[in-house]
Amino acid sequence: MTLSVRPSSADGVALKGGRQLVATILTALLAGLGWPAGIAIDVGVVLLALSLVAGYLATTLAIIATRSSFDAFTDVGFALAGMRFNLASGAALFVLLIALLHRIQTWTAGQARTLSLLERLFKYWLAFLAVYVGVGAVHFGDWGVGLREWVRLASIGSVLYLSTSFALEGHSTQLLRAMFFSLIAPLTVAIWQLTTGNVPLLGGIPRVTGTFYHSTTFAVYLFLFACLTLWKVVTRGDRRWWLALLLVQVIVLVSTYALTALVLVAVVGGYLAWRLRGRLRVVTLVAVVVIALTFVFSRVGSSRVEELRRSGSIKQVIETNRSTNSLTWRIWHWWLLWRQSRDHRWVGTGLGTAQPYVSPIHYDVHSDFLRMFVETGPLGATAYVGLLLMLFRTFRSQTQRSVELDSLGPYARAGTLGVVAASITDNMMAATALQYYLWCLAGIFIGTSMREAPESRPVRPAREESPPNQ
Repeated sequence: MTLSVRPSSADGVALKGGRQLVATILTALLAGLGWPAGIAIDVGVVLLALSLVAGYLATTLAIIATRSSFDAFTDVGFALAGMRFNLASGAALFVLLIALLHRIQTWTAGQARTLSLLERLFKYWLAFLAVYVGVGAVHFGDWGVGLREWVRLASIGSVLYLSTSFALEGHSTQLLRAMFFSLIAPLTVAIWQLTTGNVPLLGGIPRVTGTFYHSTTFAVYLFLFACLTLWKVVTRGDRRWWLALLLVQVIVLVSTYALTALVLVAVVGGYLAWRLRGRLRVVTLVAVVVIALTFVFSRVGSSRVEELRRSGSIKQVIETNRSTNSLTWRIWHWWLLWRQSRDHRWVGTGLGTAQPYVSPIHYDVHSDFLRMFVETGPLGATAYVGLLLMLFRTFRSQTQRSVELDSLGPYARAGTLGVVAASITDNMMAATALQYYLWCLAGIFIGTSMREAPESRPVRPAREESPPNQ
């Protein structure tokens, strides 16, 4: 599988005006502002300059292919003005700048396209969240946490915009290839962890993480790509290599020993079995049973399932402040957050404030829906649910007009359903290493549909003029 890059129409615009602008900025910044902020800014500007030289398409493909590896360097970074900068946060800011430059330069050149409905909704959502950066600063006097979260979420919208733009120009195949290239580093590290026994301990349990910060996020990422790989198996003639890749994904998936993965086996597998027909339905059901049994009867997997049997009374957990497993811990923590946010329940505490300020134990919420309610109130939670529903609808409606990706629709919807289901009990929206690929896939669908819609529109025959009256 090769990753070929063809220049996009915006790249020529970037090369004309971008070099002189970046050269001027570099001259000012290379004088140095001290370590670590000055060096980080200089490196970022150099990378931005290189991206303008290489072109927006090549830069976007490189980001998509490598973003899955950045979480391995989460603990390497520095703090600045209440914000922590590392490779992952630097990538988020970099993607945001690339998207802004692309939009500005295409607009000044008269080549800016009309944003799709999902892109416009994402833009309005970001504008709404920008208000809650200020709300958090008013409540807790900290602009950094809200701004960091806003940049992170804005970078997801930037990926949606860039992938839509390039898919509209006919580069959907390159984007899909870049997505699959992102599997190389995580799977390689995961196989190394399995074969060498250097498996990280999470809660005293050996669980494969690959290059991801947590095994649960890794498991959801693998579920999304397992759906895409299954689509390749079904539609491609050379299915042996895709079958081998799918087998590796399943082995690594089981080795994450994430209870969320066990739930997703039922949710995603059940959806595919419902949507697919004939032999594919039977194969999907068999695969679901095999994966579930492999998880349950493995040594570590059986111990994790046994945790759920010892859950006990949730009321007792809340009263004693002592959880019995990860599920009861979540419920206990949700109850604490709900109580702590009562003074700002209908307004919201502010973007990014739940973990450092609302939570008495300073832990992430482990529920994106509750987090949005706590931080942005019921209006923000409703907007978040609406955005996810629109995302899911994108994979339903857009493919009806797209010949190229029509067969991918059920698999993309299954993967999206898995990510949304995991968001109920885990932190998924903030996991850009996962979200970039989901929203890139949405951009591919939207851009391809927009490109093919005029081509599929039937041509009306010219109306014959009636002869003039005699």
